[in-house]
Amino acid sequence: MSVNTCLEGVVGLSANDCACFETDRPVDFNTSSSGYYLDSEEYGFPLQIPASIQACSTTDVWSVLDRARNAGITQFVTDLGAGLLSGPYQKKVAPFNDWVGKNSHSMNLAGFSTYVGIKICPKIFRGTIGKVHQLELYISGRSGDTITVGFYDEAALGTGTPLATADVVMSGTKGVVNLTSEFVHDFMTDYSGRSPLWILYQPGVGLPRNNTIKCATCGSKDAYEKYFSISGVTGASLTDVRDLALKMNSDCELNSPSAYSYGLRLNMGVSCGNSWLCQNFDYDNDDWARVMAECICLYGIKSLIGIILKDPSPNKYTMITREEIALHRDRVGTLLGQRMPWLAQNMPPTATDCFKCNEKVTARELLV
Repeated sequence: MSVNTCLEGVVGLSANDCACFETDRPVDFNTSSSGYYLDSEEYGFPLQIPASIQACSTTDVWSVLDRARNAGITQFVTDLGAGLLSGPYQKKVAPFNDWVGKNSHSMNLAGFSTYVGIKICPKIFRGTIGKVHQLELYISGRSGDTITVGFYDEAALGTGTPLATADVVMSGTKGVVNLTSEFVHDFMTDYSGRSPLWILYQPGVGLPRNNTIKCATCGSKDAYEKYFSISGVTGASLTDVRDLALKMNSDCELNSPSAYSYGLRLNMGVSCGNSWLCQNFDYDNDDWARVMAECICLYGIKSLIGIILKDPSPNKYTMITREEIALHRDRVGTLLGQRMPWLAQNMPPTATDCFKCNEKVTARELLV
């Protein structure tokens, strides 16, 4: 789910349940986890919400409200990121886009179970997004066959239904597939926990080759290790693979990790993004989350004002004058000028793993 989509439920379009025929308004028009709405009496201005189906035919107020909310969310996310990086924070790690697993191998592996593959455990997970672009598979004894590789989170291992699959056609001991639609995984759960990723397949009569996850004798770390710890895993069933979690430490790493990736190699990108804003924040009791919701509402109202002022007939949306609308825009801008710096300077340390204190900024502030 995109950040824009998940934040749509934070602020509603209108709390007026009597406004317009139901088929002409969005299903989520009055959904608001924070209690804020774009037609807020506190921050908004009086809108002409149509009261009948006849009135609905002469105005597109619902679509305008929806456009304004989406534009407001986009601007909020952009400005918050800029505020964080220009203030007391900096990115913790650089994006990674490369191969996981080596393509060198010298022998077949034996003694494995029905399912083999790798488990990717996130070291930093609040805000970390992974995208798999390409898969390679190295197996003996399956030339000409198509092998299905599945992507699983913990819930998918329990149900037995993968989040996505990729079919790899083997040619000799190697198979390659470019994912026509890249697989995207958010390494944070809805409740701010780790969400490991398993990539598994069934070798059947084939024998996985002994390629490794990383070079054991190189003495240097792979770039992905800032984000993940990765281990080879096997299991007689998907449930057995899932239950290996009982043998892992608090960082979800295996106590005795396998260096083999069981023939798997993947090209993927990993970056710290804005998905941490999709946490289930407590908008009633969390001060930071409440101000965040207020800012999303204010940005939506600001966008709404911009749309209406550009319309040649603003009176179909409101009865107040352009000058009065402009005054509302100035007030909203003033409030955002107060709220957004506070958000950037008071981000909870547990909200995201993607930022760290900018020591240069901190030192400069202390010197001043």
